[in-house]
Amino acid sequence: MTNGEQRPFKTFFTEILRAEGIEAGNRHLPRGLALLIAYIVEFLWKLLGLKKRPPIAPVIV
Repeated sequence: MTNGEQRPFKTFFTEILRAEGIEAGNRHLPRGLALLIAYIVEFLWKLLGLKKRPPIAPVIV
């Protein structure tokens, strides 16, 4: 969502956080680990029968 100017997602997201007064920092989580966590959370949500959306899902990663 730009006016033709391309930006990396990290830059875009960092600017949104900064506008809300939140400092993103410079730490990161490896994609594989984030994906594993997302699958575990999704499994637990189904297992527990929770109706709300989980805070993270594999499709988000």
